[in-house]
Amino acid sequence: MDAMMQKLRIYICTHTDFKPLVKNPVYEVVDARQYNGDMCANGLHGSFYSELLMYKYVSERKDLPEYVGFCGYRKYYSFRDDVPDMDAIFKEHDAIATTPMRIEPDVRGHYLHYHNGYDLDIVTDIIRNDYPTLFPTFIQSLSQKEFYACNMFIVRRDDFLWLINTVFGILDKYLEVVTAGIETEGDPILARIAAHKKDYHIGMEPSLTMEYEYRIGGYLGERIVNALLFHRFRNIKHYNMIVTRNAVSPRLPLTKASL
Repeated sequence: MDAMMQKLRIYICTHTDFKPLVKNPVYEVVDARQYNGDMCANGLHGSFYSELLMYKYVSERKDLPEYVGFCGYRKYYSFRDDVPDMDAIFKEHDAIATTPMRIEPDVRGHYLHYHNGYDLDIVTDIIRNDYPTLFPTFIQSLSQKEFYACNMFIVRRDDFLWLINTVFGILDKYLEVVTAGIETEGDPILARIAAHKKDYHIGMEPSLTMEYEYRIGGYLGERIVNALLFHRFRNIKHYNMIVTRNAVSPRLPLTKASL
């Protein structure tokens, strides 16, 4: 087991108290509340990035193992504690992910149903201009009915660093675009959502609230990760996803602009 722990860590991302479904020591809980309270270095609430904020912190560790994986406090791989031999799997595969989810009408249409399509268009333009080798795959991924959901994967260390650096490089450029014309003493993302409530479908369903839509970076990042998995890895080993409980949404310090 010690040898496996040196080769593999599967990080369980959380922002709330919970009882892990798994006990195998290769799993490690990473709690968003341990990092600078609720705020990111750029002044945004941590929930903007959702679980990807934890991925970023993990990527900055000096002791990353050979294989790096992620799941959530309520979402696990079907193998649970019976963790497979990574060396054996990676002799024949180049990544592990959950079985792609069937989605209607397609990845882009699903995003537009729940979120602001202009944000997705901004990311598309960024990838077209700054990541041209990724652009064809990204466009293709938006038209597919299969979707690598929830940012769950296990990959080699170097692949993980490439993946997370690419995601945050794109999201950094997205933030430059959407905050450039916003003048506010508070959170510019909250101000953006408050100014475009119809575009963000606020109130159209009980779940579509300011807190829910604030996680723009996480939602966009999930679509970027989906494309990156299709782009970089040709032989992915799939495991089903187990969902154990409903999500807990973090409460945000709403500003006057959001009321």
